[in-house]
Amino acid sequence: ESQRKLEIEKMTNQPAPPAVEYFTRKAEEEKRRVEEAAKKREVQGVACVATQHFEKQKSMKIQQSEAKKAEIKNKPRQEPLPVDYFTRLGEQRVAEKAKSSRALADSCMPDAVRHFTQLAEEEKAQKLADFHAKPHESMSVATQYFNKRAAEEKAERERSMRADPESMPAAIQYFSLQAEEERRKKKEQLEMLKNNPH
Repeated sequence: ESQRKLEIEKMTNQPAPPAVEYFTRKAEEEKRRVEEAAKKREVQGVACVATQHFEKQKSMKIQQSEAKKAEIKNKPRQEPLPVDYFTRLGEQRVAEKAKSSRALADSCMPDAVRHFTQLAEEEKAQKLADFHAKPHESMSVATQYFNKRAAEEKAERERSMRADPESMPAAIQYFSLQAEEERRKKKEQLEMLKNNPH
């Protein structure tokens, strides 16, 4: 190990090869030139082209973000919708579709079939009302109690939802409304094509 140290010391004391000296001198000159150019720019207050480009981009981004903020502030605030808004909207659509289907079926139905169908529906509604009005004889006391309790809890939840409905998060509301609008437009286009195929 000591012999190796001696060799390394000997090599450091020897003059460097001409190629190494040449390239070292070139690198030092380049470094000095770059430093002088930077000092001149500092004195003159002029930044290099790349710096100017990035500063311009940065200022443009700031202006754009400020414009977006101003645009958002000027937008009217959107009223929050209840959480079950789209569920109720879907149920309403289904009910309307069922109603129109029912009306179409009723218009084609013979009078006798309509009469007996109506009687059957009334009988079914009466039986259901009787069943819910009085507790079923085969029901145990515990079952009656828990059914009554569940019905009371459900009624309480519905009352509280009507009094103070839970609001939908703003992001979900925003994107859901956009999707709903797109769906409505597509439906209108389809209706137009149905009515006017050419």
